[in-house]
Amino acid sequence: EDITLSPRSVSVSQPINLLGGFRSVVVKVVTEGQVAPGYRLTQISVSPPTVTVFSSDPQLVADLPGFIETLPLNLESLSDDLEVRMQLSLPEGIDLVGEESVLVQIGVAAIEGSVTISVPIEPLGQTPNVAAQISPILADLIISGPIPVLDLLTSDSFRVLVDITDRSSK
Repeated sequence: EDITLSPRSVSVSQPINLLGGFRSVVVKVVTEGQVAPGYRLTQISVSPPTVTVFSSDPQLVADLPGFIETLPLNLESLSDDLEVRMQLSLPEGIDLVGEESVLVQIGVAAIEGSVTISVPIEPLGQTPNVAAQISPILADLIISGPIPVLDLLTSDSFRVLVDITDRSSK
């Protein structure tokens, strides 16, 4: 005996209730303090740049301003690049989906500048029977580089020599 089944369309209605709210938000790095004198920030980056947050109360997620801040990162006296994992400052009732921290990279570079230093000119190779009269007696040196290094320089940091070996007065 053959049995033939004919397809039937069955319709089922089931209400779906959202048990909470998810949302992707941008991560904002919060800093405090200033880098060391003579240095400047060159970059602040965060990875991942966005995170997904969740709350069992969808209204809490909807009320977020579109970003989540990190805990404050102290830049006080920083004079070199920094890479650090940072926790996020999550409002009450908001949870993070996935990683519990983000990677923050801070770029710091010395501010460049220049300084002019006057240095006495010294004769080199002077013999007792040759008298040398140097004119002018000072050389002005223009030195460029990172300001923290320039701040340490004095006229004693340099020598300007004039070789008078085998010179005779004529």
